[in-house]
Amino acid sequence: MTDVQKCIVCGSGELTSFPSEVSDFVVNRVLGGKPVDIRLEFCRACSMVFYNPRFDAHEMDRLYAGYRDDQYNRQRLEHDPDYDQNHRDNLRSRIEYFDRFCNGLNRSWRGSVLDFGGLRGEFINAAFPKAEKFVYDISGVAPVDGVRAVGGEPSQKFDFIVCAQVLEHVADPGTLVDQIKRFSHARTRFYFAVPMDFPPFQRLPGRLVNMLPAYMRLREILKRPGRYPLYEHVNYFCAPSLRNFFETHGFEISKIGLSRDSNLSCLAVTKEERMS
Repeated sequence: MTDVQKCIVCGSGELTSFPSEVSDFVVNRVLGGKPVDIRLEFCRACSMVFYNPRFDAHEMDRLYAGYRDDQYNRQRLEHDPDYDQNHRDNLRSRIEYFDRFCNGLNRSWRGSVLDFGGLRGEFINAAFPKAEKFVYDISGVAPVDGVRAVGGEPSQKFDFIVCAQVLEHVADPGTLVDQIKRFSHARTRFYFAVPMDFPPFQRLPGRLVNMLPAYMRLREILKRPGRYPLYEHVNYFCAPSLRNFFETHGFEISKIGLSRDSNLSCLAVTKEERMS
């Protein structure tokens, strides 16, 4: 794991640190059974919250190899009995929200669609019935019928790129979105989504979470440090930090919204497309 000294979104050094812990699941699967000291960082400049130190590339590979296959699920369910069912329920609700968020555009879309980090491509397979569908995922699991897998080096450009429920998982989200842009052309549309699951507020309604000011996020960490062990999510975005992140990396957000189950979503284009 690698320690960082600045905010992973805005680059500010104005960080407030709070001790936390790594889950037994991650200790056993990724760290060879050896616990490490970890902390939650709160950025006073943009309100981003993230775990520090960060996974390196090899640790990320160990965590997500065969993601959600039988072996992964057995190991995860030992620590989180509701994990598998939660995934199925969340997928259904995310697709329903996506339909509304895009005003049904996805249902008639006939261009190419890439689900970046989309596991087997279940999301786009249901959400884009008429499109040519592709998926890229580091897990190596086989895609569902109707979706084709692509490698990490782009061999074609896509008309619509989905990256949903991914940015909260990765050690370096900036590098990831720069990689995503390599799969795009000048007129590509992007859909990004992250959960609003900042640990102390996981059980609150999504819109209430979104209205809570930065000092409330900080106060909740102070009240209950160490109670939010790291499982998979290493980044906790809010609307201001998400906007800051995409502006920094060359995107223009055309629409942003929050679903009832606390998923923060946005439609975007590159700044180059916005200027054309």
